[in-house]
Amino acid sequence: MKSDFGRTLRKIRRGKNVSICQLEVCGLSKSQISRFERGESEISCSRFIKILDVLNIGLDEFIGFHNLQKSNKLPSTVNLQRIHINKDLKQLEGILQTLEDTHSNQLEKVMIKVMIYSLNQSSKPSQKEINLLTDYLFDIDLWGNFEINLLNDSASIINYNTLYLLTKELITDSSDFTSNQANKLLIIQLAINTLMISIDLGFFGNSKFLIRNLRELLKSENYLYEDTIFMYARGYLNFKTGSLSGKKNMVRSLKILRYLNKDSLLKVYLKHYLKNVENRIELTH
Repeated sequence: MKSDFGRTLRKIRRGKNVSICQLEVCGLSKSQISRFERGESEISCSRFIKILDVLNIGLDEFIGFHNLQKSNKLPSTVNLQRIHINKDLKQLEGILQTLEDTHSNQLEKVMIKVMIYSLNQSSKPSQKEINLLTDYLFDIDLWGNFEINLLNDSASIINYNTLYLLTKELITDSSDFTSNQANKLLIIQLAINTLMISIDLGFFGNSKFLIRNLRELLKSENYLYEDTIFMYARGYLNFKTGSLSGKKNMVRSLKILRYLNKDSLLKVYLKHYLKNVENRIELTH
């Protein structure tokens, strides 16, 4: 593995408050890791991947961070506390129970609770826990896949102004946060989610700002599902502001989702339509 990756690894490791000793589980000694970070030696690709797993960073994201550093755009502080998991409800509940039993870091427990709530709204995090999460989100200097997903998961429970401010920062500075297409897609999904919440709450000025920036993010990209939901959101704003075309475009986007067999998305937005627009709809034509 390229030795110049070591300096990036050290910057991220220190920002995450992970000691070299904690990386020794990857089959390398403290001195071997230290020499790699200083650029004095190399390590095998398999062991490098193991280190990234311990740090909960994907290889694509690491490469993105590395390239930003080489172009002098990487912030000096990387305040990340990642948990690398799949969003499986039973798995999440098991992880939370393990964290509870071992009296682990409170922030990690809150993160897991937020992820669980995004899948099953039966147990909402307490206000104290939401405040802890909010403080963490405001402290993030370098946004990656995990952080963007976490903000999206918490969109319905954190303060609206916090959600809008952070989303605005991400989409305004998207060139710094979208070093790979996966992160760009996540930012688009976050912006659409924030747009829907903005319209629900009547923040139409904020909604128009988000729409302008989403048009730029979606331009020259082939995000079929996101384009369809964006059509629904624009129609919803038009409906809420009195335009007769709004409801028509909302129904059109629902029909497209039905045609694409996107049942999970259709279920979410059909429920929204029936609740916020009218209590009946015909999608068969």
